[in-house]
Amino acid sequence: LLSLSDVEVRQQLATDREALGALIFTAPTGFASPFGNQDARTAALVRAEGFTYQRGVGQHDDFTPPGDRGQWEPTTHCLGEVDSALDAFLAAVPASAPRRLWSLWGHSWEIDDHDSWGALERLLARLAAADLWIATYAQVATSLQH
Repeated sequence: LLSLSDVEVRQQLATDREALGALIFTAPTGFASPFGNQDARTAALVRAEGFTYQRGVGQHDDFTPPGDRGQWEPTTHCLGEVDSALDAFLAAVPASAPRRLWSLWGHSWEIDDHDSWGALERLLARLAAADLWIATYAQVATSLQH
């Protein structure tokens, strides 16, 4: 994506957004950067094509929501140190804290390949017990607009 011209990026985004929209019966609101490659230029192009956020694949220990939804980096990959990352989030974020975000990303094929469905189910049970708002990237992006 980073090596394409602006015209090529716009064309690819528009074509792919239309094709995905036909499959899911609505226009996608988010864009996952190929291999996580994103920069300010692609963020602007993604926004111009109507996407509300662009997600990369970098990871961080900062629980502050993204200031620029066009260059959003998640907190944890589904095959990473998920339990310890969630422990750090829960310990660092009291109920009275301003908005904080712990984001998990990954692909179902990765979970399949590593036979990690049980670990994901245990993680989801922990999240449900923690009385947190559990949302998709699209829902979080919408809430950050307000």
